[in-house]
Amino acid sequence: MKPLLIILISGFLALVVVGPLGTYAGELLSTIILGIQDKAGWLALGLMAAFMPLIIMTGMHWAFAPIFLIASPATPDILILPAMLASNIAQGAATLAVSLKAKNKNLKQISAAASISALVAGVTEPALYGVNLKLKKPLYAAMISGGIVGIYIGITGLKSFAFAVPSVVSLPQFIVGGSNINIFNALVVTVGSFLLTFILTWIFGFDEEPENAPVPNSEAENTVQSGSGDTKKIAAPTSGKVVPLEKVADTVFLKNDG
Repeated sequence: MKPLLIILISGFLALVVVGPLGTYAGELLSTIILGIQDKAGWLALGLMAAFMPLIIMTGMHWAFAPIFLIASPATPDILILPAMLASNIAQGAATLAVSLKAKNKNLKQISAAASISALVAGVTEPALYGVNLKLKKPLYAAMISGGIVGIYIGITGLKSFAFAVPSVVSLPQFIVGGSNINIFNALVVTVGSFLLTFILTWIFGFDEEPENAPVPNSEAENTVQSGSGDTKKIAAPTSGKVVPLEKVADTVFLKNDG
């Protein structure tokens, strides 16, 4: 009954408590940012680009859905999608720097894949949850560079004329007929966010676990005898003893020679 009760209780709390609180928080954030944008657009873009990873992490970016979902040449988005361009590229650049600098092979592979996802597809969750949030310093680098580039976005008035998750591939969403200045600014944002984040991440560094890190509670060891008669000790996270399969009480795992 325990797993079922956990699902029922947590599901009830998510729908009745957490969900409404998140909605109100998102609406409050939207009101604050739009109010700042009316007074100082450059500051609003800087804040949005800097804190976009945290906003996405909490899901509050959907409070701005009425703004970016209707982006078109008639009603361009000058807030969310431009800020997301700076933030998404920054996340990808941070994980790319981690991939090139890390010594742990597993971290290198995860970071490289997350970087491609953020830069090419604009999907930053693998970079955010798998690398940057865990290591912290790359996330700080992405937020700092996102804020700086976001101020440039606010000053130049970068606009998105179509709804697409901002990335290198979706840059055509910043193209409008009769003028090249907007796509030029989008390219400046892309390159600037990438280079600044990469350099900051490389300078800040990060703390990674050694590739051959000891297993927690490795003082507990099991002795295993191989077929050749050699005895080996294997580190285990918990204490216990090795039992021959034919002596296991559970009939599902009993050794069957037949």
